[in-house]
Amino acid sequence: MDNLFITRLLEMTAALGLKRSKFADKIGSKASVIYGWEDGKSYPGFETLQKIYIATPINLNWLIGGEGEIFREGTPERKNNLGAIQKGNENGTDYKILYDQSLAQISLLERTVSDKEEIIKLLKSK
Repeated sequence: MDNLFITRLLEMTAALGLKRSKFADKIGSKASVIYGWEDGKSYPGFETLQKIYIATPINLNWLIGGEGEIFREGTPERKNNLGAIQKGNENGTDYKILYDQSLAQISLLERTVSDKEEIIKLLKSK
């Protein structure tokens, strides 16, 4: 896995409003396991990814490979997330600037990590 996975993992727990221990409880794991993921020392295997899928509204394509939106299609969280973005625009928040800044940061991170095939190989080897 890559540094972007770690970034998405942190973004996911923040979006869910969960601390590591609560997230670990939610997926039937331990906080120390989550710390291992964040440190890049270990990564979730297939069974754990299934538990994340069942226990949360997170889009696994986004979590693993950065594709799509953070929340799965049709979940209340996704609708609320889109509503928050629209509300931000009404309040004068310039999401275009934030989006462009995020793209620049992602571009920098992408230069330091391997491609998605390595992620898939790693997941299959677990």
